[in-house]
Amino acid sequence: MPTSPEIIQGYIAALESARKRIVIGIEAGDALSVAMATNEVDHTLRRMQDDLDATHRAVMSEVARYKADRTSVSVRERYLRIVGLMDQYVHPLVEIVRVDGLLVSVLDETDLALRAAREQGVYVEMGMIARNERQIRALRRRSIHTLNESRRELQPLYDVLRRASAIAHGATLALGRLRQMKQDDWVVHYMVQADRAGIECPPTDSVLRHVINEVISHPPTPPPVLSMEENGGTPPDYVRLLWLNGLATDLREELPVKDLTAWITGTFPEKGTSDMLLGLSRLLFDPTMDVQFKGGKQKQYRTRDGVLEVSTISITRA
Repeated sequence: MPTSPEIIQGYIAALESARKRIVIGIEAGDALSVAMATNEVDHTLRRMQDDLDATHRAVMSEVARYKADRTSVSVRERYLRIVGLMDQYVHPLVEIVRVDGLLVSVLDETDLALRAAREQGVYVEMGMIARNERQIRALRRRSIHTLNESRRELQPLYDVLRRASAIAHGATLALGRLRQMKQDDWVVHYMVQADRAGIECPPTDSVLRHVINEVISHPPTPPPVLSMEENGGTPPDYVRLLWLNGLATDLREELPVKDLTAWITGTFPEKGTSDMLLGLSRLLFDPTMDVQFKGGKQKQYRTRDGVLEVSTISITRA
């Protein structure tokens, strides 16, 4: 069954009783008492895990029932219903995972008692003790996971409630303002005045004929035609790519070059400004080249369609 404050108190009492018997059994060297208390701890931890799973299923069922309920209820009733779900399912989970909570303290002390029984060799069934220690750690992780999943399911309900509450609050303010106004103020502020509305005359026959003639006489735009003829020329982009790829090879034959811009504009005068910039970028970032910017006064270099104005750039082999 889902967890509740009463069930958590039962967990605490059962674990505390079993822990005390384990401690007493260790001090007295009574292996039978330790074994019985360890079995009780195992049973309690298993029941807690089953209750956590039941809580998660109950939250999912309640959320589905809440979403499927299409009956008209007030915002206050929905608020009370969501708060009831939180009190019934989420708050007990918070008590389980609270660091300063009593249940966490009892689990820690039970873990210490089981560890003492294992280290002192009072209880020879080490598998049971190890399983209980693993269950305690797994229980903490599962409790946090169940809490997060439950909050994730209930949070959208809170968001819907918040929006509905804001709408109801706004409607209440609007009704209160209207209630304080006089009837004449209603007419002035919230009703359309007949004398202010513009009067539109229907179009005459001549206007309609003019519009129709304009539509008919408008020249249609022909659809685009795809050319299916093969062009035997080499695409200019491909030619540019070949030129860029061969720039470094052409430059290596003349290294070192004291003025890179003068070399590229003088060697390829047929290239435009954009191609020159592409070529300079390719050479400047070539890992096999060592580039130095001389600075100083900028020079002008003529291209086919413009002028480049840059400082002197020297380049050598890296």
